Formats: sequence, structure tokens, C-alpha cells
Amino acid sequence: MKKISLTIISIISLFVIFITQSCERDDICAESTATTPQLIVRFFNVAAQESTKTVTDLRVFGVNDLGESIVIPELDIVDTDSIALPLNTSANETKFLLHRNYEVNDNDTPDDDTDDFVTGNPDIITVSYTTEQVYVSRACGFKTIFNDLVFSIEQEADDPDDDLGNWLQQFIITTTNNTVEDETAAHITIFH
Repeated sequence: MKKISLTIISIISLFVIFITQSCERDDICAESTATTPQLIVRFFNVAAQESTKTVTDLRVFGVNDLGESIVIPELDIVDTDSIALPLNTSANETKFLLHRNYEVNDNDTPDDDTDDFVTGNPDIITVSYTTEQVYVSRACGFKTIFNDLVFSIEQEADDPDDDLGNWLQQFIITTTNNTVEDETAAHITIFH
């Protein structure tokens, strides 16, 4: 009987050792681990192209497939010379509306929102790409890399009543091999 008890205890001990040895460290994705990168855009002065230039009262919207604008909370009326834009990982194109000097004019009726209108200068950009899923780790899963980056600025139609035109004037894709793989440097330089 004593021999059977020792055998059972040995088997249970081996089972416990096996189970604990097969467990990994905590499956927590470290904050420093690179995950799906955002598109980094830097703004420069079109007249002095080596100098950054702050965009004032910038409000950035994502534009969905129905043409509806969705505010990006981190970019809701800011003064900045660089932005990080989230690209859609389940599509091959993402559109954004970048609205400079964004302001809501209450039409001198602060209690009535029905006659309010927006002033400023909106431009639409389109970022096209192919996606590639890359395994990071068990804790972090996969990240998406954006390859074959193509960038365009939608040209505004000439409007005699609107002298604003495009405020985004030129751009350069600055990322190596037209790939968005990390957030360590700007991917697009825009001149305004």
C-alpha cells in the first residue's frame, strides 16, 4: 500500500512539474513592444523647405466609405507640426480630412446651433497601401505593416467665391521603400 501511495505521489508531482514548466511568463504585451504603426506626417514651410511649420487649429477627421467624417480625438483642434494618423488595417486605403484654422462660427446666436457654420480650410488626403501581417509574440499577437505606400492630396475645384484653395501644397514620401513599419521617423513630409 505504501508503495502505491509513493507511486501516486510521484506521478502527481511529475504532472505538477510538467504543468508549471510548460507555462510561460505572464502573457502581457510590454508597452515598449512595437505594434501596428501609425502614419507619421511632418509639416514644413513651402517657402523654406528645411523648416518645420506649425499648422494652427488643425482638426483631423477620418473619412469612411460613406464619405462621413469621424473626428480623431487626439487631433481635435491642435497646433502642431506633426501628426500620427491611424491607417485602416482591414482596407487598402484610408482617407483623412485635414482642416486648418478650424472654427465654428455661431452666427451671433450662441444658444441656437442650427445656424452655426464651420470656417477654415479643409483638404482631403488619401493614403493607399498593401497590408502585411507580421507575428510579434504570443502576448502581442500580430501587427500590420503597410507596404507600397501611395499618398495623394485631393485638388479642390476652382471656386470664384472661395479664395482658399488647397493649403496642402506639396508632399514627399520619406519612408524607406514606401513602407510604414515603425513610428521612429516621419513617413510623409507635407509642405504648406
